[in-house]
Amino acid sequence: MRSRGRICGPLPADPAVAAAGATYLYWYVPGLALQFALVAMGSALRGTGIVKPAMIVQMLTVVLKYGAGADIDRGWGTHLPLGVAGAGLASTLSVACGVVFLWVYFAKLEHYVALHRGSGVRACRPCDAS
Repeated sequence: MRSRGRICGPLPADPAVAAAGATYLYWYVPGLALQFALVAMGSALRGTGIVKPAMIVQMLTVVLKYGAGADIDRGWGTHLPLGVAGAGLASTLSVACGVVFLWVYFAKLEHYVALHRGSGVRACRPCDAS
């Protein structure tokens, strides 16, 4: 997070654009950290040949981002427009919802791949899937 000024500073010609880019990164970087969990769970599913749930969750995160993004950016529902910070926040919240959706899928419906507290995602043998 400290390097956001170095990343956004020299790129744009206008200092206001650099400040907006740094603000966006400040609100979007937590979503990038959550994206790691989303990709790991989706990859575990794809590794077992189950593609549909991960793709549906990825599509839902995009729809949520653009659906909630306009509301948060412009303040349509809250009458508190957040602007660029709202765009980053909408991205982070949509990825967080995707992680929750896949976590619930793993906990309730998945039998070939399971979440174990000590070791993360682990493939189960078909005879262990009870």
